[in-house]
Amino acid sequence: MQFRTAVAISSADAPVKIWHREAYHEVVTCLNQAYLCGMEYVYFPIIEENDFGAFRGVMHGELPATYKEWLQRHADRVAHYRKTHKIIEVKAKASDFAAYLHAGGHSADLNRLYIFAESIGKRNLD
Repeated sequence: MQFRTAVAISSADAPVKIWHREAYHEVVTCLNQAYLCGMEYVYFPIIEENDFGAFRGVMHGELPATYKEWLQRHADRVAHYRKTHKIIEVKAKASDFAAYLHAGGHSADLNRLYIFAESIGKRNLD
């Protein structure tokens, strides 16, 4: 299984920046600085609008009815955690998430979606 991802990192004083696979060394530098400052990271899934319907199908009602509502909830969560954590956002695909659930025998819920995002983020930074 190959994951197609991008990673973003932000902090309380910096906007989100998207980093593609070719620029992971810059992300690692930012994460090393976060580690030295003692801040924890929180991983957030980025769902693209054209994949939102597929995610809703996989999640069986766990996501809001509209993409706009999802974006607002996502923005609220990021704003809350940005106060005390480094934020790492990873691009997630519904097909990859479904394969991850199937391979691990997991049920689809929001908690598992965030665990999936963390696993992508950590794997891409190795």
